[in-house]
Amino acid sequence: MKEMQSEVLPTNWLKIVEEFDENQSNLSKNNKIILTYLIAIILEEQEKSLTVPLLKYLIEHIVLRVEFVFTYDNLPQKLIKDTFNEIKKERGIYLERKLHSINAEIHTYQSLYSKCYTIVDSTRTKDSCDLIMEKHNRIYNFEVKFKESKDIGISRLYNYIDGYSLLQKNEFLRSRTFEINLKIDSLNYSNLQGILGEIDIFIANQEDIYDGENLQIFDSKKRSQLNRDINQVAQYLDNFHIQIIDDVESLINKIFIENNGHLTKLIKKSKKYKLDDNFIGCLVWSIPFHMNIDNDKIKKAFEKINLDFDLFVYTGGIEKDEFNFFVPKKKGDI
Repeated sequence: MKEMQSEVLPTNWLKIVEEFDENQSNLSKNNKIILTYLIAIILEEQEKSLTVPLLKYLIEHIVLRVEFVFTYDNLPQKLIKDTFNEIKKERGIYLERKLHSINAEIHTYQSLYSKCYTIVDSTRTKDSCDLIMEKHNRIYNFEVKFKESKDIGISRLYNYIDGYSLLQKNEFLRSRTFEINLKIDSLNYSNLQGILGEIDIFIANQEDIYDGENLQIFDSKKRSQLNRDINQVAQYLDNFHIQIIDDVESLINKIFIENNGHLTKLIKKSKKYKLDDNFIGCLVWSIPFHMNIDNDKIKKAFEKINLDFDLFVYTGGIEKDEFNFFVPKKKGDI
């Protein structure tokens, strides 16, 4: 469940964004670079841009004078430009997914920078790695993979509603706590458009309860008014069940190796590089909040995979503390 925000945008908010003068703002140079990418998308997407948190934060900064704080100031400007050039034509919730991936790359860069790696080149070419860095006069090719969790997908649905609550016409959403109950087994990009379409119906109807084909949306105070069979109730309760994961090796094999998972992709990518190219994998894993996994078991499970390249692993997630570790390749360290 999530409480919707309480602010409301003026009717001319888009005009205010269009006329925004970055030279009179106190944004850092790096954030001003990002601003040039984001404002263009806001003006193109208009109301839809409110559903992407980073765009929404920028709109709130420009229109409502809310502070815009992102830790991009220590990044090379070329890296920011090359990274945000990857946005291309991504829009809506797909753009949010891409921005999460970009943030994972930035997080990885900041971690490597703290370990004395320095950027050599950030220009993206076909089949190149995400980060090319240097340390002790040696060049390293870092490939970054970001694994999302189911709760991130659900949080995007809440962000979708929260963003639209900023519009004056959607007063019924503001400062209220809504819950989303999925009727489907999994949330993925094949069924996402249908789910967002149902949320649009919920917002257009402006009623407290929506009971659709794929999901239910309701004011948390009116949960008892839902018509739900025993299977729906069980599925709802299961969303809050904390799973204690003991067989971590099987879990990692299932989500990172099988079906061309991220580790499998890293292995395939590594084979395109010679030994002297110093290929290194970086895996950013947002662990679902409902999974209770021992950190030591996670590390040992990755170490047993016996990779031919070095691997940095960054874990964490919603309500999860960060746990980061390094797995050396089977024949040595860096």
